[in-house]
Formats: sequence, C-alpha cells, structure tokens
Amino acid sequence: MKNALIICSSWTGSTKEIAHYIAKVLEKCYFQSKVISPEERVDFSPYDLIVLGTSIHAGLTTASFRKFLHKHIRDLSGRAVAYFVSCANMNNDTQETRSETLAWLQNGIQAYDSIKPISIGLFGGAIITSGESFLGLNFFIRHIIKAMKKKMVSEYGKSDFRDWEQIEAWALDLANKVN
Repeated sequence: MKNALIICSSWTGSTKEIAHYIAKVLEKCYFQSKVISPEERVDFSPYDLIVLGTSIHAGLTTASFRKFLHKHIRDLSGRAVAYFVSCANMNNDTQETRSETLAWLQNGIQAYDSIKPISIGLFGGAIITSGESFLGLNFFIRHIIKAMKKKMVSEYGKSDFRDWEQIEAWALDLANKVN
C-alpha cells in the first residue's frame, strides 16, 4: 500500500472538501491518505505522493500555500508532487480559463521551480457561506464572499461549480502515475 499526503489551503472549505474527496479516491486505489492544513507539522518520509491544493482568489494562491512551499521546498524537490487548484475562474472550463488559472498558479509556484509536479488539476470552486472555515474569516472578507455567492446564484442559478467526476478522474490518473 502506498501513502499519500494531501495538504490544502482553503478559505471557506471548498478546497478542503476537494482534498478529502481526492483522499477517498486515492484510497480506492490502495493508497493510505491523510489530509492536513499547511500550518501542521509534517514528516514527508512515509509518503509516496504529496498533493498540494490551494484556492485562488483575485489571481493569487493562498499565503499559507506559498509559505508551505517556501518552508518545505527541499523536502518536496525530487518527490512525486501534484498540485490542484479550486478557483471561481474555472466555473466555465474553457481553454482560456484553464490558461488563465494555470498562469495564476504558476505565478504562485514560480519561486519553487525545483518542485516538478507530476500533475496539475484545475477545478471549479464553490462559494461556501457557512461553517467553521467561513466563520473564521474577517467580517470584510465574509461580506465579499456573501456578495460573490449572491451574484453567482443570480447569474448561474448555483454557487457550487465543482465537477466531482472531473476531480475523480484526475485523482485516478494521479494514482496511476505513482503506481
């Protein structure tokens, strides 16, 4: 059995939910998986696969994601590493939005080019306005997120754009790359 560590940085919990789903898919592929936040201490030695996830807001990866990369660049270099992104820009999955979202991710990881990802997943996000993660944000950010959710529901009739089949397919492909 192989071991996978999934580190995710999430504002409202959408990216964290994706991370837990990826863990479940990997477990079906005979991986023992663990999901942690970037602030947790970690020993990388038992892991065959490291998956790093971040949400992207206003074209930027999260600060905790970038801090994690900075702190652990030596530990991650030369290992089987994959990135995934949860981003409102991917609500409409086109070549243009993929290129733009990938450019935002690459901007966040460019200082860590010794980490060579074996795969990158670009996924639509969800605007979550409840729960511990959301309530932990400051009032101003919560207000902006609520306004974003209202706009998405008004324009698209929904505020959750995660494609679970696409996420599952990516995780299965990732498992095959490591096996």
